[in-house]
Amino acid sequence: MKDLAADVDHLINHVQRQLATVHQHISLLASIRSIKETERSIEQSHRLGHLSKLATVYVPLSFVSSLFGMNVLEISPETTPKWLYFAIALPLTFVSLAAITGWNYWKSVAEWWDSWEWEEVFDRPSWLKRIPGQKDTDTV
Repeated sequence: MKDLAADVDHLINHVQRQLATVHQHISLLASIRSIKETERSIEQSHRLGHLSKLATVYVPLSFVSSLFGMNVLEISPETTPKWLYFAIALPLTFVSLAAITGWNYWKSVAEWWDSWEWEEVFDRPSWLKRIPGQKDTDTV
């Protein structure tokens, strides 16, 4: 009878160890899946960035062509020269590209600016770091 109880205890301990191993593997698999989802999300954001860059070029061109495609008397194919489309569309496209480039440049400058540890650079006294009107918590 004692051997049977010892065998049951051994089996219970073995099952508990196996369950703990299974739970660890489940956690590991969930972590791996989460990492793969994150990688896929990053890849999608890169693709969306490329799509946005293409839209920066094609949206102004499409806007100008739809403007010239309207059926109004002032903008008819007979009275409007073809070079006028390019004279309007190309500068508009360059302006939109310059705006996107400038935005990205200033965004990178702002990230660089935020990365600095300004307190270490200037080493200001603590009374300059306080907000005016705030109570001094250091002195009690």
